[in-house]
Amino acid sequence: MSKKIVLLDTDIGDDIDDALALGYLGKSGDIFLAGVSTVFLKTKERARLGAAELQVLGEFQLPIVAGAGRPLKMKNSIYRMKLKKHKPRQFEVLSRIKPLIKPYEIDVVEFLKNNIEAHSGKISLLTIGPLTNIALLFKKYPALAAKVKEIVIMGGVIRQSFPEWNILCDPEAAEIVFNSGAAIKMIGLDVTLKCFLEEADIRSFESSGRELPVLLGKLIRLWQKQVGKLPGSDKYHTPILHDPLAAMSINTPGLLEYRPFKIVIETKGKYTRGVTVPVGNYWKPARTGFEFVLSPKEKPNALVAVNVNAKLAVKTFTERILG
Repeated sequence: MSKKIVLLDTDIGDDIDDALALGYLGKSGDIFLAGVSTVFLKTKERARLGAAELQVLGEFQLPIVAGAGRPLKMKNSIYRMKLKKHKPRQFEVLSRIKPLIKPYEIDVVEFLKNNIEAHSGKISLLTIGPLTNIALLFKKYPALAAKVKEIVIMGGVIRQSFPEWNILCDPEAAEIVFNSGAAIKMIGLDVTLKCFLEEADIRSFESSGRELPVLLGKLIRLWQKQVGKLPGSDKYHTPILHDPLAAMSINTPGLLEYRPFKIVIETKGKYTRGVTVPVGNYWKPARTGFEFVLSPKEKPNALVAVNVNAKLAVKTFTERILG
């Protein structure tokens, strides 16, 4: 069986799920990870963190590239302010693990272009951060949108009118990508919020004695210290599998159910900037309640995940990391 070819674009270092997704990809024998690019704010530090994890995975030759740090329309003054405040605690692990892998010194757009052309029609772009790098790619080389097998986006939400983080960080970039004509699968909060680890799962990573799960356990604890405890509780947050679910969707049949949508990105609303708006969809009675159906007058631009087998997702992820 041929392997799934994946190119990962990530803002690893903020939420913990990026590191978990990278670990899943690295442990999946049926996936060929062609390369990794980083996006949003301190991309060089993100690339070093990714390199440290790749090193633990034994992927010493896998290319990783620091991409665009500044969103398309963000003012330089705001960008500099955000850079100053950006201090993810996961970066602290770099004082314990000195990556032997050095990020490639190549423009991220050319890096993405080279990989897509090398695997034309066969490569999945897995985007688990803001879409700045992919938008820059399609702005310069719009024809490449037709050469990707699919873009799997962790981002957005359809059942509520609030902006999801990855889209909110660069709505203009998301607008370019959703209008690119590429085959898009959107894995949003509608399904990812149903998939999360328990404290027992984290402890199983820590006690496994294996390099990757132990590293992920350390990163989870650093992340927990940064985000704090649950409101009104003495317990810490545990990871939601936002990004791992998007990664698992590539090689786990039966995990997700999709519906065609026309998704428009709100870029100007005072309260709705970054919202993924389903246009031309309406509610229709279904056996389990109601479901979104796209009007035949509208042309879909994405397949959107609407249901997930959450138990399968958690089981698949934990077994892959510990296996």
